[in-house]
Amino acid sequence: AMLVGIADSSRAELIATALGDRGVVGFIARGDDGLDEITLTTTTTLWQFENKSLMKSKFDPTGYGRQLVKMEELLGGDATENAEYLRQTLNPDFNAPKIDAIRSAAVLNAAAGLLAYWLKLGKAENSVTLHDWTRAIDAATTAIASGAAMQKLTKWQQFCAAIK
Repeated sequence: AMLVGIADSSRAELIATALGDRGVVGFIARGDDGLDEITLTTTTTLWQFENKSLMKSKFDPTGYGRQLVKMEELLGGDATENAEYLRQTLNPDFNAPKIDAIRSAAVLNAAAGLLAYWLKLGKAENSVTLHDWTRAIDAATTAIASGAAMQKLTKWQQFCAAIK
């Protein structure tokens, strides 16, 4: 189960079909602003694939309580700057307009990954509903707010340091 972001929309159906044919369940996401993820600047085109079926839909973040932002608020920088953005995003006590926008986008993308997993387990409807999205967004938000997401990042960093 997975969420795959893609910048080239002409390849989305091909990739979704190939993954679905191999038993993978999930979504291909392309922001209608050209970003290879669920975006907050406008709508996102989603291709949902499962069991050799493919459904295309539009995802509007404003329908889930999110405000649209300017592209500049989502842009990163070099590796060091992006690592700091990640730490700030996963710190529930850190608030700044840019980090709030990045956190909101991260929650939506994590929610899509959770939905893909729930679809694989049969814990979400095949035609993903508003309720399913809301439940997944709440779960992703809770992971950050509770510190669980930061704990996973710390464990991942420790693992990576140990295998060097």
